[in-house]
Amino acid sequence: MSIFRKLATDRNNCRVMCDTPGLVSNIMVPITSDLLHNTPDDHGAWSAVAMKSLEVMSQFVVAPGEIGAKLRREISSSKEAVSTLQRIFCCNKCNEELQQRAIKILTRVHMDSECNRREFVSTLVEVFTQDTKYSSGIKGYAGCALSEIFFHGGIGDAKIVIQKGGGEVVDSLTKVLIHEKNKVCRQAAAEILEHLCTHYTKDDDEYLGKAMTNAMPQILGEIICWGDETHNGKEADQNGFPKPVTDIESQSEDNGQDKGNISPSLSHPQINEHGEDEKESVTSANSLASLLSFCGTVYDMGFISDLPPQWDTSRFLNKLKETVLSEKEIDRPMVENLLLCKAIGKMVISMMKHSGSRFVKQPDLESFIEALSSASKKMRNIDCYMAFRSTTTSSKLDRRTLASFVKEAQEVYAMLPSSCVSGRSPMS
Repeated sequence: MSIFRKLATDRNNCRVMCDTPGLVSNIMVPITSDLLHNTPDDHGAWSAVAMKSLEVMSQFVVAPGEIGAKLRREISSSKEAVSTLQRIFCCNKCNEELQQRAIKILTRVHMDSECNRREFVSTLVEVFTQDTKYSSGIKGYAGCALSEIFFHGGIGDAKIVIQKGGGEVVDSLTKVLIHEKNKVCRQAAAEILEHLCTHYTKDDDEYLGKAMTNAMPQILGEIICWGDETHNGKEADQNGFPKPVTDIESQSEDNGQDKGNISPSLSHPQINEHGEDEKESVTSANSLASLLSFCGTVYDMGFISDLPPQWDTSRFLNKLKETVLSEKEIDRPMVENLLLCKAIGKMVISMMKHSGSRFVKQPDLESFIEALSSASKKMRNIDCYMAFRSTTTSSKLDRRTLASFVKEAQEVYAMLPSSCVSGRSPMS
């Protein structure tokens, strides 16, 4: 199995393996026979063998071109294999690595075929929105799988979530977005809700529109509180900033439960003597980017037309500007920083287009756009490179360059009535 896994990284080897009669089915035997659950030493000695089989199958499902499609069809045509993969996915005795592999394989298989996809998507929704039944790691895998299916599957799969659970599902996804401490889960929730908003119709207004309208003040509060030392999923005060933490014992307990998921500061991240944990920095940046992109879509869809009336609009805009400028300190990897700047640009453009006059009257808008332009020039090369790989990613932000967001922001700003922005000077 280990040898097959290494061979399967090559496309030509995948073709030979696919064309060898009986080879693929033999590789899947530990799964089709469900040795994990049907032997006396349940989850014992066969666990390692099952893992190796899943590793080879994981290589098969991501193989490019017609060879990959043929291998995925062979896996999906095996009812025994699909059944076992689903059983592993939902089994609380299988370790997370086994479950992760099973989710990955099922996701790729179901993206090719609509056969039983509704059932699989429903299972993913159940796992992702459960409070305590599943670990945060498995919930994260399920959420990422949902986001990927929605991105590639379009409106049909997004509708499954709405139609099956209606308001309860949307409310559960919103709850994950606002209250979940695991940033991977929150990122997935933002992406899923953005897909639902993108495919929004008036028939969904009863629950989706209402849920977004009610949730946006809290979500915007999350953005402006992000990275502050007092931010740990706490609500914002009347000015849009985090309320002081008074329950020190409760705060300590919260921090102890998920210490690795406390957000680093946006403009001044906490770096120890060995340097910041790169994985944490990437996760935090991607989570915030997804949240910002989602908010931009909510404004574009007309669910909300202005910031909360008590909001300190100037400080909110300056917070976003500080985040853009923080790339000078190289506190995030370049690719993630680029994605975050794009998300900030998208949100500000959406707010200029669709929000009330309080936001567009801000004199800091021009300096924000200049900061975004400066960041775009510094990241021009990586920006162009990312455009070439955008077709293989699951982020809409990758499909556009940061330079295009800057240009659009300048154009929208120039179209604003001169009375909206005091002291405005022409932009180059």
